[in-house]
Amino acid sequence: MESPGLIFLHSSSVIRRLSFSSFSSRKDNIPLRPIIAFRGSPTYNLASNLSKRLRPLVTNSPHMLLNSEDFFNRIKGVKLDQGDVMVSFDVQSMFTSIPQDLAKRTLSKTMEETLGFLENQKLSSTELMGIISMYLDSTYFRFREHIYHQRKGTPMGSPISVVVAEVVMQQFEAELLKTAPPSLKLWVRYVDDVFVVMQDKDIDPFFTRLNSLESAIQFSMELEVNGVIPFLDILVSREGDHLETSIYRKPTHTDRLLDYDSYHPDCHKRSLIRTLWNRADKICSTTDAVRAEKRHLRDVFRTNGYQSRTEASSSPRQGVSSDAGFSFDVVHANIESLEDKGLPEDSLIGETGSLDEGKRVVVGVDERYMTRIRQVTLEMFECRDEG
Repeated sequence: MESPGLIFLHSSSVIRRLSFSSFSSRKDNIPLRPIIAFRGSPTYNLASNLSKRLRPLVTNSPHMLLNSEDFFNRIKGVKLDQGDVMVSFDVQSMFTSIPQDLAKRTLSKTMEETLGFLENQKLSSTELMGIISMYLDSTYFRFREHIYHQRKGTPMGSPISVVVAEVVMQQFEAELLKTAPPSLKLWVRYVDDVFVVMQDKDIDPFFTRLNSLESAIQFSMELEVNGVIPFLDILVSREGDHLETSIYRKPTHTDRLLDYDSYHPDCHKRSLIRTLWNRADKICSTTDAVRAEKRHLRDVFRTNGYQSRTEASSSPRQGVSSDAGFSFDVVHANIESLEDKGLPEDSLIGETGSLDEGKRVVVGVDERYMTRIRQVTLEMFECRDEG
């Protein structure tokens, strides 16, 4: 059946979006999160195009976090007063909870208020909102050979969902913070996770206000316990009047990584080592935390089949050249004489050894001496394949 501008396709070719679920082990009753596989569906290219067009609406909000390192940098200068507490808020099922009417109203309002946005579009606001509405209203998917229509929220797995949710949340928090109590010292958010520092006496009224602003957007709350609270992959602890950080792993974490003997490209294995090692330097706020994390990583790498250079040379794997081993001594510095450079022995983090010609091997450097250590000739190996 055809009409001008419309071609009817059989449902077997239109409804290609498949649904699957992930689960959250941290929450009660282990709820399932439906995720729609949009890639290859008839509206996937439209969603990708809309996502690119709407991206400028996501402003550089002072409350939006880019990643864990950004969070670490934001809390470094926070000073705690008597009565201050740390608390995290989590939007319950954010993507599937945002009403489509709220999403459309917020997008339309933000497009009008964002300077220069509509002028850079080839479509009018009415035409653009018409396309957005059509897309948000056509969230069909197939599960176990049955076809369903998602009538609330935006589907997880769609390219446009992240942009829509972020625009809505930025408008939500802008309205909320207009009436925030003066004791609110910090409010930063990564997608649907919020980290807050404020006075203990204001927590309950603020939490009530938070859940009354929009009935469809509800938050759960987690308070610090014994001066410690996890946020993203960071464990935040109070030390006097300031905050310190280390790596956080969920209780269900198994330390299972990409195995050395797995059939994956070597670049993936090197990247895994480099990323986890560098994360310790970027997120741990104290020398002791860095040392503890790198000791833990060495054990984890060995458990997953990786060898240090010494181990690889002394007991090479069968069929594997010892020259091709992966080192988890990620940063090496060749220093002829630490004393000549004015670097005390406590500037070193990790193990030290010797190389040819009497040079030292330094694994990591205390951040207090990084400026001076850069004046020394450094040889960076960073898990390079030596084969």
